Amino acid sequence: SLFSPFFRQSTNQNNQSTMQESYQYQVNCRGGDGIVFEISPDQTLLHMMSLICEEWLQDYRNGDGAVYEHLWKFMNYEDENNEYHAAADQQWTQEQEMALENYMMTRNEFLDSLPINVPLKQFQWWDIGTSVPVQYDYGSTTYFEVHLVAKERIAEDIALPRIAPDEADKLAEKFVPFAPKEGSPNVNDLFPHADRMMFQMGSKWLCPYPCSPTSGGFVEGKGGDSDLIFIPEPFESLQHALIGMNRAVEECPDETGYSRSVFAIELSERGERYYTRSGELVQEYLDFVQNVDQRSIRTTTGAMDMRAVGQLSENIQYRLFSPQTEFFFRLTREDVEKFETPTAVDEIFPLCAKAYEDGLWASYHRGKVKISKGSDSGERGVPSTILAQVAHECHSLHEFFCVAEALFQMEQNNNVFSALKKTVELDPHLINGKPNTN
Repeated sequence: SLFSPFFRQSTNQNNQSTMQESYQYQVNCRGGDGIVFEISPDQTLLHMMSLICEEWLQDYRNGDGAVYEHLWKFMNYEDENNEYHAAADQQWTQEQEMALENYMMTRNEFLDSLPINVPLKQFQWWDIGTSVPVQYDYGSTTYFEVHLVAKERIAEDIALPRIAPDEADKLAEKFVPFAPKEGSPNVNDLFPHADRMMFQMGSKWLCPYPCSPTSGGFVEGKGGDSDLIFIPEPFESLQHALIGMNRAVEECPDETGYSRSVFAIELSERGERYYTRSGELVQEYLDFVQNVDQRSIRTTTGAMDMRAVGQLSENIQYRLFSPQTEFFFRLTREDVEKFETPTAVDEIFPLCAKAYEDGLWASYHRGKVKISKGSDSGERGVPSTILAQVAHECHSLHEFFCVAEALFQMEQNNNVFSALKKTVELDPHLINGKPNTN
């Protein structure tokens, strides 16, 4: 194994020291959620890529990211004068990033890879603050960067390479989820269909909160190419959002091929237009499938007749080549009234419910629960401002809210402490928190 103790190197071969040198790198990618890892300078790019694939790329590419699955290369950008390095420290807009990526895609084909079997310490130009682009798979290509963050000395008995512990991992060591008061119902029992969708139907990313002006919440499928649930606009409350998602899955329980759009009772003018127009596009395609002989758009061999397809609307053409069964559900007052429970969500998880109304949000992705504020970074669900996060494997909707409630509670306590501290500092009648008797 590439991660066996055989590959662990000490900076003192005579074992006179208990420390070893470690390089810390960060994987940066579009959409965020890369990893930070530590590796010995005596190890190689092959060791590095094996760790990246095992710990991150396999999941990022939905099971198609093993180290020997596809060709890959670390771009040979040793020339410090090339334009990529010259622009490396700039802040890019999303449009600039896409333009740069398109440029790099055409240029990368002509670049050699860095040698993958020489020690990392030999790349003396790859210093702290420098990034090296990586191209994985020359067909369905994934691009990312590996950024050298630090060079440190760590205990010799730590096996390298390894994922570097972050704040979420450190908090997990002492973290205790919130426990609802005795006698409170289990959220899984209140919303069984929503719980099944989020934790048994292969969801990859869970965010039942509004996270941007164009996303009132989502549950991304494991394949990453479609949503199990998409909420275009926020609901009136977290309670309504959960009722809506639960009813949508109850009405459309199929686990494969469905993208459910769930709409609130009250929508903005933009939301109403989206609801109406999207419904019309879906209906246009359904009418086409039902009323048009599909043989009329195929050749005698069964292939698509592109001349015939070209006569169809853009909407139908898109859905022919990207088939996806869509289900629309809009919550009604009757749905809310029929939902009988002695205890509402705001009584079980009061801070989670309040957060929904205050513009805070919680999400679960890659084994971490995060609470955030404000709009996302432009990449859906990737927070611009993370208030707190913890590494915690959630196995149910109820457990997710137990973790999120504890994080919101921590944040509330921090805010109270900060406010009290500020009051003490500004009050002229207090000196170091004690009354001023002068």
